[in-house]
Amino acid sequence: MQPILSGNVYWAYDHDIEQADTLSLLGIQFSGTPPLSKYHGEILLGTDALYLSGDNALVIPLQNIEQIYMGFDDTYRVTYVKNWGLTWQPIRLVFDNGEGDKVIYLIIDHNFLFTNNKRWFETLKELLVPLK
Repeated sequence: MQPILSGNVYWAYDHDIEQADTLSLLGIQFSGTPPLSKYHGEILLGTDALYLSGDNALVIPLQNIEQIYMGFDDTYRVTYVKNWGLTWQPIRLVFDNGEGDKVIYLIIDHNFLFTNNKRWFETLKELLVPLK
């Protein structure tokens, strides 16, 4: 499979973020620490699915993605980002895994100041429009 996009990813389910302890939430404000997440690995976007590998593996068929959003919400808050969201925002995906809806947050190609989230968000939107 020739990927459309590939990169490094930090990611977490919504329940991982909701269960983060105070120390973790404070720790992300210091330089040299990665963004709030539970997993780290590689991400590939193919024509049919999103593939995450690393600490945990996940395959999300594009046809199962019900919602894509880039920005902050009541779960992944702007206060969880060092620069208060001035240079990047997480991507939130809602998808059906066959057991109900799941929500994940993606931070792609994070370099402690910027991400490639905007590029990924726009590419995913373009791929998802014909599927809906």
